[in-house]
Amino acid sequence: MIARSKIAGARLGRNCRGGLFHFISLVLLFGSPAGIIYADIESDLIGYWPLDGDATDASGNGFDGTVVGNAEWVMGMFGEGIRLDGSSRLEVPDFSLTTDAITFSAWINGWKVADWGGIVSSRFPSATEMIFGDNDTLHYVWNNDSSQTWSWSDGPSIPPDEWVMVALKVEPSGATAYVYSEAQGLQQGTNAIAHIEQTVGALNFGWVDCCGGGRYFRGIIDEVRVYARALSDMDIVELVNGPGGPGLARGPQPEDEAIDIPRDVVLSWAPGEFAVAHNVYFGTAFDDVNDASAANPLGVLLSQGQGANTYDPGALEFETTYSWRVDEVNGPPDLTVFKGDIWSFTVEPFSIPLTAITATASSSFGASGPEKSVDGSGLADDLHGTSAADMWISGGIPATIEYAFD
Repeated sequence: MIARSKIAGARLGRNCRGGLFHFISLVLLFGSPAGIIYADIESDLIGYWPLDGDATDASGNGFDGTVVGNAEWVMGMFGEGIRLDGSSRLEVPDFSLTTDAITFSAWINGWKVADWGGIVSSRFPSATEMIFGDNDTLHYVWNNDSSQTWSWSDGPSIPPDEWVMVALKVEPSGATAYVYSEAQGLQQGTNAIAHIEQTVGALNFGWVDCCGGGRYFRGIIDEVRVYARALSDMDIVELVNGPGGPGLARGPQPEDEAIDIPRDVVLSWAPGEFAVAHNVYFGTAFDDVNDASAANPLGVLLSQGQGANTYDPGALEFETTYSWRVDEVNGPPDLTVFKGDIWSFTVEPFSIPLTAITATASSSFGASGPEKSVDGSGLADDLHGTSAADMWISGGIPATIEYAFD
């Protein structure tokens, strides 16, 4: 079952190429209306390139890339991204994967061109997996088996000159392509041609190996991921969300990593676009707050299914750092949960030592001037001395003393 969200466009049922494809415009896809659904964009993540100033593989699997040609690091969708000029690419030469299902995803911002160029592609003697644009349309191609039986498919349209997320998953039942843009929401195109085990070799971002020299992409690429499985529709939505996406709680108060926060603070946040309830996780152990869920609360799920976008944790401990997370919960029938980011803040100290204080008095006696009250004279082991030299002594009545702070 596929259910549209309340902001999905009315573009259901548009067919292409003799009814081979079924395109849907939607922002949320839900496959199990009975019970809560959690997205999973961590399992079977084989390669992840944030492209934040370099081509390092952040998945931990060591598939670091190399820039070929003239490219530059610019502002991306999340952090930095790589700008390709139509003659450059990023290569991951040592990538190797054999699987019966795979998912590629990337954020792109491309310029309109009459020709086509690779976004994420893999060429190997026994198989090819590609995502590439042609005249503002996502296309994808793979060989169906070792006999080089090819399938070429048109996917959803790609708006030029704006950030869009593209994804392709291939599995035994066929292939599904996704394109998300702010204006069009999330579009989906499917091809039901059967597919068997595939071997994926060296990856290229921004180039596809074909046609006597290859075809280059012109634009910015960011957040490239490869999975050794077919992501669910909910997982695709999570990729669309990214940090601070429309389904997530955002704008925490106190701000993330704030210090000197009053111990009677009331937490608040801006709700996700689709949320009807909020699950609040709060505690001093970062790992517990990060790992907890409704099924495994780990002692830090302090409020579940609340309606308000505020939470009062009560009187907090001085000089203590707290972590908190807000999961946003959609309404029926899907009850989808968007796992929130982890925020933290540090409570104010019990006392704050002050420096650069100037003391003046109406009078003083001998060497026992008003400065003796602020310079630490006579203090030892949290006790004060009784010597006259360690304290201020007035020279007359009435006596006044005044302190000026910097």
